[in-house]
Amino acid sequence: MKVFVRFFILLFLLYGLSPDLYSVQSQSFASFATDSSDKAATAFGVPVRMQGVGFYSVNGFSFFISYDATKLQFLGVQPLAVTNVSAGSVGNLISVQWSNLSAPVNMTNNTLVFNLLFSRIAGGTLNLDFLPGSWVSGVQGLIAVNYINTQLLSLWELSTEPVPLQGGTTLGDGSYLAGQSVNVSAQPADGYLFDQWTLNGAMISTMPSFAYTMPAANVNLKAHFVPKTYQVITHATPSQGGTTTGSGFYDFGQTVTVSATPATGFQFVQWESNGEVVSTQPMYSFMMPAGDLDLWARFEPLTYELSLAASPPDGGDVSGAGTYFYSQPVTVLATSSTGYHFVHWTEGSTIVSTDASYSFPMPAANRSLTARFLINSYTITVMSNNDDYGSVSGGGVFEHGSPVTIVAQPNEGYLFSAWLENGICVSFNAVYSFVAESDRTLTAVFQEENGCPTPINLNVNNLSETTATLHWVSPVQNNQWFVLWGPSVNDTIAGEGWLDLSTINSWTLTGLEPQTLYVFYVKTLCGTESESQWSQPAYFQTWYVGNPEMSDRPQPALFPNPGDGLFRIKESTLLSEPIQVVVSDLKGNQLQSVRFADGHNLRLDIRHLPAGIYLVRLFTPAGNYMMKYVKIW
Repeated sequence: MKVFVRFFILLFLLYGLSPDLYSVQSQSFASFATDSSDKAATAFGVPVRMQGVGFYSVNGFSFFISYDATKLQFLGVQPLAVTNVSAGSVGNLISVQWSNLSAPVNMTNNTLVFNLLFSRIAGGTLNLDFLPGSWVSGVQGLIAVNYINTQLLSLWELSTEPVPLQGGTTLGDGSYLAGQSVNVSAQPADGYLFDQWTLNGAMISTMPSFAYTMPAANVNLKAHFVPKTYQVITHATPSQGGTTTGSGFYDFGQTVTVSATPATGFQFVQWESNGEVVSTQPMYSFMMPAGDLDLWARFEPLTYELSLAASPPDGGDVSGAGTYFYSQPVTVLATSSTGYHFVHWTEGSTIVSTDASYSFPMPAANRSLTARFLINSYTITVMSNNDDYGSVSGGGVFEHGSPVTIVAQPNEGYLFSAWLENGICVSFNAVYSFVAESDRTLTAVFQEENGCPTPINLNVNNLSETTATLHWVSPVQNNQWFVLWGPSVNDTIAGEGWLDLSTINSWTLTGLEPQTLYVFYVKTLCGTESESQWSQPAYFQTWYVGNPEMSDRPQPALFPNPGDGLFRIKESTLLSEPIQVVVSDLKGNQLQSVRFADGHNLRLDIRHLPAGIYLVRLFTPAGNYMMKYVKIW
């Protein structure tokens, strides 16, 4: 064991302050410090102790100690393990001596030798310093305490050395007697393992700590350390962002190089370890640390610009432009302006889609798309209700927004009444001008000139289960009409309906009964003394008009129609239902009635009736239906 002297100097402060322990070891001097309290203190002692194998037979010592005489008053010394200790002070220097050659004292264990007695006279930090020139002697002579400038025994030097220097630390250096047992130890640094102790190249121990017997010579012991091996694991985040290299096992301190390669559509950002950035370069070199290491190569997706344009600019709107990541789903939409229609999407001169809504994954590049639009062209078809009554002109193909003028020219003995579209009057002017905005089919209605013309082209629109708007055609110079209407089961023309007076060519009915067949007639009032004949009847029905569930049901049909009077009724949903079939003329007169047990073999024969238009009504538990049948001979 290394021979040393240790002085434990304790200052016990009064008023609840905790004591602090100070020691002097070889090649150092002891000091102590107190707080800066200004509290007055009573007398107190500072203990001086000795310990070490060299102190088995101490027979004398001499110490020189400095102190701050402005803060402490030296009161003397209190002998403990030895007697006849003398002490004195001059200025800030205390000298302590003791000698007893005939009765040496064993102080190998921690021995309290004496107390230095003081009294505080001022506040502040206090220090005691053991000065060079202090010595300790025993039966073997002076005991090496390694104070500078003190007298020493003849000792041999033991030095320890780590190999390599950064591999760890060693303990045990000092001056020792020959034959003395010294504990030497080696502590590896982070990243190293202890290997062996050698002396002059020869292995003397494989234990990091062992007892070495000091020879009568100076010696240098070397503690050999070897680096540890650690693992490096590289990762990519996100995993699809790229690839990494450099994973493996490396010795501590070895140079490691890792690299990161971004995938398409990504760019490298940085290397991270434990959430900290360690490099912003894709190739990163470092010295292997003392521990396994996880390195994360962080990638981020690149963004690309998608720009859109409309051609021509007035042709429509485009949406979906913006910034996108690589492979991000993109949908662009082309919406035509009024009067235009979408043709295709192009990129440069290449057509990439003919769908107005075009979806694709964003490529790893900026992209520019153009939605191509064309102005609409419309066909305006004009015709006469009877070519013998008059002629029409002005039809053709027109671009959207173009002005159109159509002209109806009656022949001699006839007059123009109105322009019809889908059976509804759109103008009473023979010269009708409008802007082309859709395909249109217009019919010029001509009538024979007479005193008071009968209304023609009776029609119905805005039909619901309780409402209907009635329309008819009559020359514009007429402005009063009688409208006679009612359920078709009654003899409306004989007065069982309702009579209304209209001053325009239409009449709106409200409060109708759902699931009912109606009929109406119109006649013109020409002044106060003249009126036309009643028109032909026009029928309409309110069955399921406003009920989507019922109105979506398949409707029966007559086949063949037109025909010679022998026909059948086609509708599979009627097969299991009893059916009453009634055939009437356009005036509502019942001509034939047949009852069928179910929908099989629904055949009717009206070949005995003259050619003309007939109404065929079906009465079933599920609802009633009405159809027109044209008998052509």
